[in-house]
Amino acid sequence: MYFIIETIDCSHYWSFAFSKPLLEALHDEQEQTGEYFTPSKIIKRLGEKIDNEESVWYWAAKNDIPVFCPALTDGSIGDMIYFQFYKRLGFVLDIAQDIRRINDEAVQAYATGMIILGGGVVKHYTCNGNLMRNGADFSVFINTGQEFDGSDSRASPNEAISWGKASWILVRSKFALTPRKLF
Repeated sequence: MYFIIETIDCSHYWSFAFSKPLLEALHDEQEQTGEYFTPSKIIKRLGEKIDNEESVWYWAAKNDIPVFCPALTDGSIGDMIYFQFYKRLGFVLDIAQDIRRINDEAVQAYATGMIILGGGVVKHYTCNGNLMRNGADFSVFINTGQEFDGSDSRASPNEAISWGKASWILVRSKFALTPRKLF
């Protein structure tokens, strides 16, 4: 058995190392107050620290708009959280508070809408929040998933209605695109 190891440029990956001092400060705060941090609270703190007007997180934090990310640990920031936990035990990331918050916001809203680009965890999380209020009033799903594999990522709007995640369909359009490679 042979393994081929290629050199990969990790310079962009390590650009998330800026989060290490913030995670250390959050850990200190958690120990002092006993309050657990949710992914949305961590994203807000990161947005406050980024100080870059090209960042979505910067503008969300500046305008007190919550950013929910149930899969925050899937990626470089998750690795930084892992390194923090390995370095110092005890940091707790509480995703249950965010689930309650997004569901409560959906239930208490006069009307809700979903614009979902992609699928997977984000689509499921957003749709389930609206399930708690008998469906979103407006929905747009744009993704590249395939219906035949049974994944939620490519589930049709009819599936969302059947589960009560969306309340009705005004117009349903389905497009099939063929990828092209341009040189």
